[in-house]
Amino acid sequence: MRISTHLQLVQPRPGQRQGATSYVLDLLYRPLSDCFGSLVADGRVVRLGYRADVDPNTCGEIARSPVLVQERQTEDGLELIFQTESVADSLSLQDRWLNGGAYRFVEIADRTLRLARRIPGPGPRRIEVVSMRSEDEEWRRFMAKEVDVLMSATPMQLEQLTQIPSVYQVPIQNDSTVAWLFRMQGPLADARLRRALAMAVDRKSLATTLVGDSAQAVSVHEDLDEAKRILAELGISRDSPIEIPVLIYEGATQWQRLGLILQQQLRRFGVHLALETASIAEITKRVRKGDWSSALLPGGYEPRHYATVLTNSAANITGYRNQELDAAARTGDHERARRILEADVPLTPLFKECAAVALNRRFCGVAPEYPFDWSWLAHVHPCEESDKELAQAP
Repeated sequence: MRISTHLQLVQPRPGQRQGATSYVLDLLYRPLSDCFGSLVADGRVVRLGYRADVDPNTCGEIARSPVLVQERQTEDGLELIFQTESVADSLSLQDRWLNGGAYRFVEIADRTLRLARRIPGPGPRRIEVVSMRSEDEEWRRFMAKEVDVLMSATPMQLEQLTQIPSVYQVPIQNDSTVAWLFRMQGPLADARLRRALAMAVDRKSLATTLVGDSAQAVSVHEDLDEAKRILAELGISRDSPIEIPVLIYEGATQWQRLGLILQQQLRRFGVHLALETASIAEITKRVRKGDWSSALLPGGYEPRHYATVLTNSAANITGYRNQELDAAARTGDHERARRILEADVPLTPLFKECAAVALNRRFCGVAPEYPFDWSWLAHVHPCEESDKELAQAP
């Protein structure tokens, strides 16, 4: 089965979150919670206890990582020793560390990542992830039947697909949230400025323009007068403006439109957004070097986005650090975590993108839950007699 992506492909490594590889990890690795029911951190040591309903022999091995110094088998679980206490303290049962996923990595060649089945199952024996240069190229090659699955179709694409009998679409159960991320350096290191920017955005107007539905705006505190007051306190006004660079992926035309709308909304406050479009490779390079100030990327205050804000997470590119948030996320106190994030604003969520998977009608078993989780691909299979009704659904 061939699927397409316009994101960068790199060889998967444990804990890696870069481009499409972060989605492929859902096929290669399993969360610790699949095998372990308890996690206790004691200094650099983490003790994992097997779940009572799990056969330890089915759990595979812990994925190797430079931060993992030693792994020891115990009577009822595993003992992991890490390089530092902070790494051990940030580990949770939701981390994908087990080498027990449905697929194994084969190779990356010619802009294609190849996976092969590791364990028996109904899904495809092989999966090829083909990297495209843009969303437009993805669309063209899908329509030319060069790939079988379009992982995330835009609303405009979905509308056109309803007229094509050879393909069908399955809505992704949970919407993708687009956020404005801030790097903790320069003027944006000041939480007051980040709060003012978050309060100055008119999300309903933004969502109406981009997706045609104001209900897709994320509900966060907005107060234009308070934003103006805070900015004035910081010496920012139309007569004394500030320029903030915003990094945007060049292949996402919807996000480029979002940048233009934000630029227009914030201009009246004396905030000039300098929009910078770049390829995934260039964005990755700049993020690694710290050569960026803010960016439009997936993110939000929900638990599934915690990786972007936790202190020792590989996905935390902003440099934000808050031990209280780490503790709240670790204990599942999501209300407290949200209050912390709304106060500190390492990012501000903007609107939700309604997306769906588009695929050839000969495939069934499609049940995507999140835009950035590809694990459902392990269950896709050629349609059988009992599946035909699903494959013919509009």
